[in-house]
Amino acid sequence: SLFFFFFFFLSFLGGGGFSSWILGKKSNCGGVSVLLLLCLFISEQSLALGGSLAASRGMASAASAPVEDTAGGKLSETYSKALFEAGTKEKSFEAVVKDATTIQKYRQESVAFREFLDNPTISRSFKASILSGTVAPKLELSSVMKQFLTVTADNGRANELGSILATFLKNYTTSSASAKGMVTAAEPLTPWQKASLEKQLVQKFFPDGSKSSLDLEFKLDPTLLGGYTAEIDERFIDMSLRNEALQVDDIVKTS
Repeated sequence: SLFFFFFFFLSFLGGGGFSSWILGKKSNCGGVSVLLLLCLFISEQSLALGGSLAASRGMASAASAPVEDTAGGKLSETYSKALFEAGTKEKSFEAVVKDATTIQKYRQESVAFREFLDNPTISRSFKASILSGTVAPKLELSSVMKQFLTVTADNGRANELGSILATFLKNYTTSSASAKGMVTAAEPLTPWQKASLEKQLVQKFFPDGSKSSLDLEFKLDPTLLGGYTAEIDERFIDMSLRNEALQVDDIVKTS
């Protein structure tokens, strides 16, 4: 039954966050037991959906089957992009990638967790509360991923979490391989110089770790006098001697 599913799920998680939530409600119910409050909550959810328990049982049976999360789809791409941008903006991209991997592993291993995410009889707000208050601390997730889980659940998309994270990880694997760029140098560079410069540019352009290597095209321009310029992902830096000379000239003219 739905009651025993919830009981199993709470036992599996350790019950810390949820128990605290229930106990917090106890003072408003005249000493009603935790168990009764849990039963009342489940009954209200089932009644609100007009007897969808039978469908829920079928869903629970399917949830016990092996999981294959399929990447792709407009919704998954939209949420994946939002997570990608949030991780990059907060400079915690690598932590978000680790979180996504951890959650996917947890979904694969825990039937109860999958049933919880997929169960339509559980309200959006309650799913958000459990994900942020119990699951996130249990899995030691970053603040970015915790917020993302909350927003996803509040939007009624908790059941799409597997597909969303599969898409995110697939896009990360594709995008993290390399980024294309153009380097213009004043003189030919040796293979060692090119490799060293690539490492410097990865750190300069992608300090959040969102890229691990660069696919660089090299050109020569003796008019640079020395040094180089680099254009990567529509960003440009000028480390040439010519640029330095122009800056010095501007300072002299304005002094």
